[in-house]
Amino acid sequence: MNIRSQIIWGTILVFGFYLPAFGLDASDTGLVGWWKFDDESGLVAEDSSGYGNHGMADSANWCEGIIDGALGFDGKSSVLISPWVFSRIEKEITIAFWQYGKVDAQPVAGTILQATTDNYKKVILCHVPWKENDVSNIIWECGNTQHEIDCIFDSADSNAYEGKWNHWAFVKNVNSGQMKIYLNSALWDSFGGKISMITGITECHIGATRGLG
Repeated sequence: MNIRSQIIWGTILVFGFYLPAFGLDASDTGLVGWWKFDDESGLVAEDSSGYGNHGMADSANWCEGIIDGALGFDGKSSVLISPWVFSRIEKEITIAFWQYGKVDAQPVAGTILQATTDNYKKVILCHVPWKENDVSNIIWECGNTQHEIDCIFDSADSNAYEGKWNHWAFVKNVNSGQMKIYLNSALWDSFGGKISMITGITECHIGATRGLG
């Protein structure tokens, strides 16, 4: 299938708590959002968490994924998600997803998920990868603060984001100050001292950056 997109997500889950990638369980009561992207057609990306926070797809392409279907994104297309997903989240979060990057399109400045306040101040940003000055970084930003947003990042080899399906999990625990990134269930990056709260989210997009300039 010819998919004109840089990145494809097969499924994405958001948990209102911090847990290691190898412990992911969609039946856990901490689950607040789960978009399988296996709807195959239409404008609705169904939320399988039971909360009914269905996403609205804007120009994304339905395609084959690692688990049933997937969505293809071109950097401009996205899925709009209700901010209610984050209403019960303040101190702990896990965002997990499958990602496949097309070899002939990567690396790019790609956004997995963006969540912002009502004045488009970023609270959550996941980039896999983010290419700048010929360096491709995996970037995890999370927290609503008056100063710099909590962030961890590191450069990545191409096999981490292109040519095959990879499973990523981005996690934060304000209580411990830990932010971590897991790749295929193995710890890929971590840092401490990250204590800004995860609050104030009024808009969320999967697949593209909106309003940040």
